[in-house]
Amino acid sequence: MDHFGGRGVYGHTGFMAALEKLDIPISSCAGSSAGAIVGGVMASGTNIQDWIKTITQVNTKQFWTPQSMLQLLYRFGLLQGRGVTGLSSTAAAIRFLTGQLAVQTFEDCIYPLSTVVVNLGECEKTVFDKGLLAPRIMASAAMPGLYEPVEIEGQYYTDGAVIDLAPADAICCRYQLDMLLVHHLAQRDYTTGERECSEFCVTVIPR
Repeated sequence: MDHFGGRGVYGHTGFMAALEKLDIPISSCAGSSAGAIVGGVMASGTNIQDWIKTITQVNTKQFWTPQSMLQLLYRFGLLQGRGVTGLSSTAAAIRFLTGQLAVQTFEDCIYPLSTVVVNLGECEKTVFDKGLLAPRIMASAAMPGLYEPVEIEGQYYTDGAVIDLAPADAICCRYQLDMLLVHHLAQRDYTTGERECSEFCVTVIPR
């Protein structure tokens, strides 16, 4: 799942699986990019073992639908890149995420969830915590250049990790927290040199 920020999806999933194995309950969650995907799926109430099975068997075409080479050559050659906002539409990815969610709105999640995005029109960070989950999760993971921005209610949004890797402020000032955990993935894979920008935060109820 490289186009999703694959290491982030797998890394955050492993972290959530560890919390479940340790029987540590989560009271709220905030995420950006891959953290929004995993945090959103888990907050919806999806069984984590079902999610693990899904991401180990997923087909790239389920979430990555790039334009044809002919289309790209036309846009970059004749149009000099005008109108190119990303290599792939987000429609397939949103459909994929919709199918993985146990509920479809923030309001129906089993605990409060916040996803962080960049509002391109306003050039500022935006936090989603209401409305349909799938498009708002995908908006937080729509990496610039790879995915087209996601349009929501007339505004265009892109990857929240561009502006905030660890969106602790999305939850830490809104709830009476006993403990805040931030799951951080190394920003660089030193075996390949590739960068990875993904974190997310969960609040837990200590025993």
